[in-house]
Amino acid sequence: MGEELYLKLLNYLESIDSTLSRDIREGNDELLAKYDDIIEEAKKLAKEIHNGLFDKAGIDYFSGHLSIVGDSGCTWKDKVVSYLHDAAEDTQYSVEQILEILQTRCNNKIVQPHLSEIRDALNLLNSETATSREEYISRIKNSRIATRVKLNDLTHNMDISRIPEPTAKDMERLKRYKKEYRTILEYLGPVNWEWNNSD
Repeated sequence: MGEELYLKLLNYLESIDSTLSRDIREGNDELLAKYDDIIEEAKKLAKEIHNGLFDKAGIDYFSGHLSIVGDSGCTWKDKVVSYLHDAAEDTQYSVEQILEILQTRCNNKIVQPHLSEIRDALNLLNSETATSREEYISRIKNSRIATRVKLNDLTHNMDISRIPEPTAKDMERLKRYKKEYRTILEYLGPVNWEWNNSD
């Protein structure tokens, strides 16, 4: 009886706010670990195609960055995109090739509209397809997934403690990351704080 009422509620929500209804359904599926195998395949793929790459601190790129950003994801799609967000920039694969490999390994389990959302987020997060850094940051707001992933990515990038002896170049990059982080937050609503010199 409870399940029947719950499904009626979701169907009613569908007629009012399809996005909210879908988010609730997906949330329940995540609680039941429905997408864990897709996340795991994305994680394995990221580790494989970034093999031999290192971050600015000289640490293995997957364990030093991608795994941290990936584990910070809120939803299963956030996690998939987080693990793969740098692949089109840093490896020989295009977004389409990455998704094709992932789909093959997942037995085509990623269905529409999820696949389109993941594709859109990965394309938006590929800075090489933007005409400038400003355009790249500005377009992030076109995807909720890309927005959340980029905030997590920047959070980790701003952890200067990862670099044993930061240079002036590292500090300049940190300033840019802080500015970009605030810009993305401002797309979500007013921001009533400023970075101070100790941040």
